Amino acid sequence: MVLLSVVALAVVLPGQDGAGIGWVLTPLLFVAGLGGGAVISPNITLTLDEVPPRMGGAAGGALQTGQRIGSALGTAAGVTAYTVVATSYGAAAGLRAALVVAALMVAASLAVAVRSLRS
Repeated sequence: MVLLSVVALAVVLPGQDGAGIGWVLTPLLFVAGLGGGAVISPNITLTLDEVPPRMGGAAGGALQTGQRIGSALGTAAGVTAYTVVATSYGAAAGLRAALVVAALMVAASLAVAVRSLRS
């Protein structure tokens, strides 16, 4: 759901005028939010499932640290893609590039999760 929403945003959003942008953003971001919410809680549960209770605090801290680092790297990659492309080709192309980078990161995360489930 998240991947499809981000790809749809990359295809539809650049070039939209200011008046109609809310009608484009609202349903796509809603679906992406549902998908993200459906992943986060089970991910935390599965990650901490086999951690002994006495190590729960340390494991939770490590999990949160990993999430913060991933969030910072993802944001930096998106902003970098936007800046590099927008400088040469304009804001709409920069937005599309940033969304494509986000979609690639989501796809990579999905591939890692599928591989983890199979092993």
